[in-house]
Amino acid sequence: MVRQARVADIFDAHRRFLYGVELSLWSRVNHVDSVFLCRVAVGVHWWYMNKKVLIAGLVASIIMAMMEMAYEWFFGVGFWAAPTFISAVALRGLQAVAVPVSFALVPVVLGMMGHMMNSVILGFLFVSAFGKRLVSHTTGMIYGAVYALVVFFLMWFAVLPLINPVMLQLNPYVFALSHVVWGMVLGYMVVRSSAPQAVPTPTPTPTV
Repeated sequence: MVRQARVADIFDAHRRFLYGVELSLWSRVNHVDSVFLCRVAVGVHWWYMNKKVLIAGLVASIIMAMMEMAYEWFFGVGFWAAPTFISAVALRGLQAVAVPVSFALVPVVLGMMGHMMNSVILGFLFVSAFGKRLVSHTTGMIYGAVYALVVFFLMWFAVLPLINPVMLQLNPYVFALSHVVWGMVLGYMVVRSSAPQAVPTPTPTPTV
């Protein structure tokens, strides 16, 4: 009887140990699932709340790039000069690229990606700084133009001479104008996509 009781105690202790291990593993799995689901929910919420800034930044960057590239092509610098010059911040050999600039896949793709990324980042900074003041399309375009000019002056006189001087070969007046157009498009699109929609007022039905 004593031996049977000891065997029963051993089995009972073993069962409690396995149950504890199972409970611990289950709690960890649930914790991982909860963290994953929370991250997915936060990501979906972030995309829903900020997709208008992403889209506005991308559209504004494309319009600005087309303006700049068309001008540089027309005046002999090269249609692909602007994105190639942008990529020269990473591909340092392009600091001495010959003009007119010819097409090269890697510099052009890298330059356009960098241009769009900068536009989206600056778009988020713009909305963070002035979002509450953008109450109409007019104010959005005005704030966007002023913001773009500030970005242009900082880039042209402070940043580019230090990290990417080849971009100073671009026409500064056209470069400034393309920045202004970029800011106006950005401000207009952000206000337009975030403007509250009018809620129709229900018409009261006459009572007999």
